[in-house]
Amino acid sequence: MENFDTIYSQIKTSSSIQTLYKKNLALKIGLSILFIAFILFFIVPFDILLFKIITLICTLILIVSFLYKFHLPSYSKAYKKEVVSKIIEMYDTNFKYFANPLISVDLYKSADFEQDFNEFHSEDGICGVFQGTYPFLMGEVKTSKVETYVDSEGKTHKSRTTLFNGFFIKLTMKKSLPCTIYIRRKYPFSNSFSKRTKNIAYKNFSQADTNKIQMDDSEFEKIFYVETNNQILTMQLFTLHSLQQLLDFKKFYKLIPEITIKDSTIFIRFFTRGQIFEPPALKSPLDYKEVQKECKFVDSIMNICKNMINNIENLEI
Repeated sequence: MENFDTIYSQIKTSSSIQTLYKKNLALKIGLSILFIAFILFFIVPFDILLFKIITLICTLILIVSFLYKFHLPSYSKAYKKEVVSKIIEMYDTNFKYFANPLISVDLYKSADFEQDFNEFHSEDGICGVFQGTYPFLMGEVKTSKVETYVDSEGKTHKSRTTLFNGFFIKLTMKKSLPCTIYIRRKYPFSNSFSKRTKNIAYKNFSQADTNKIQMDDSEFEKIFYVETNNQILTMQLFTLHSLQQLLDFKKFYKLIPEITIKDSTIFIRFFTRGQIFEPPALKSPLDYKEVQKECKFVDSIMNICKNMINNIENLEI
């Protein structure tokens, strides 16, 4: 990866998003002020302060909803095109960023994560050849479970539960492992899966503690479950350095990765809830520290992939 200052200089020089951000934001603020003034002084004829305050609050809610629905999606799209894509491509010339989805529902299911969703959405794909050798796919994925039920009055209702909202990675190796390895997250304040998590049906992964193996790190044990049909090989693959790398990723980004390794494929996913690859809410899209954070995130992901690939290639099978 190039020096960050070099990357930042190129993004800041070539990007038009700052102009777009200021233009759109100024337009929305101007329209909002005019709209508020119109409501308060022409439509509401009340002299009572309470009515004006209530009207102001309602108006602000409408404006925020308008900005969220119409301004932020277009701004986010421009940010990903002008900033995120350049970070990815400058990280490695073999990588390309795509606004369209690259992760299919069948590919996602093959990683043995939750299987009981009936809504699937994917976007923001990254495609390339990692280290010039290993095919790499990454994309944002959201899965939901929609259930229909009839209440006591005979009315039909739908409930939607988000099961996963984050990024999904597929990395294809040259070597095929003779075992399958699952790393799944634990939830706070519980030595086992929380009630909420038990509703997620992980394929081929048992929730019984007797099927888990212990790793050589007590802090790692508090956060992750590891299940495999080859304990020795798994211990060789996930060294203390590898475990610490996953813990550092969790500490810095507050994101807990889940991993599936089977045959010649590594699958990684982590919940982001829309925190990654999105423009900052209250800062310039080209704020130095914000762009640096995006670069460090990409670098951290690639370092995890690099370490896992190296460990697998060095295994004697």
